[in-house]
Amino acid sequence: MSLQNKFIDLVTSEKIEDFLSKDSLVCFSFTSEIDSWQTLAEYDGWKLQINTKNGICRVVDSHIIRKVSSSVKKIEELIESYIEKVNEKVEFMTLLFC
Repeated sequence: MSLQNKFIDLVTSEKIEDFLSKDSLVCFSFTSEIDSWQTLAEYDGWKLQINTKNGICRVVDSHIIRKVSSSVKKIEELIESYIEKVNEKVEFMTLLFC
């Protein structure tokens, strides 16, 4: 599954705030004509972007508030880790109640 699809899965799970609140510094991100942010994925106002000049990846919400920024690899690892945890909980709950 691509990083873009993983990001969309995270947003649609409605758990993105939980995921991002763990170790992020929230701050407003100003954008301008000279910014070098390329959107890799977008869903429901959330954007996964990469800076084409320095390779830093960020997640911003619909209010352009940066929720987290790191390397693309780290963001992908965080998303994969979170999705695995969610899937483990779903499997556990299925076993518990079935």
